[in-house]
Amino acid sequence: MKTTQRLYPSIAWFIEGAQFIFDDPKQYKKWKRNKHIEFEFWAWNSTDNGKSILAGNDPQTFCAYEVTSDIADVEIELGPDGPVISARIEVLLEVRDDLTEEILDHWTEDLAGFATATIQIDDDAVLNTDDGSGFQLIHLPCTPAEPLASDEIPF
Repeated sequence: MKTTQRLYPSIAWFIEGAQFIFDDPKQYKKWKRNKHIEFEFWAWNSTDNGKSILAGNDPQTFCAYEVTSDIADVEIELGPDGPVISARIEVLLEVRDDLTEEILDHWTEDLAGFATATIQIDDDAVLNTDDGSGFQLIHLPCTPAEPLASDEIPF
């Protein structure tokens, strides 16, 4: 007997061609050794505090965590003054069960959801420019509280 596993909605954030500039070449050289990237999300930067997409009702929802291969696909090109990074990162927050692409797009474009997420790489590095960022609806074969094995990530 084959059983069907329920898929749960979640979101991923992506950024393309994020060009970082280091003021201090020594800091850039140090960063290149471990290539640490941190994802940050602030619900309060959207006009509805994330209520359109997030489960729960906390207007102070914030998360920050290291970007690892368990939750992200990352490409890094090392430039002379800093890296150029493209990434697709799972947002580790519980979203509404009824979240759709249309709701997510409306929140991103019309309710300033685009202003809720970014990546940081070092206190000495500035995000100079990028080729675009946004959110995507993804579906996970587990509840949000269950960790995924790296081969289960849907991207």
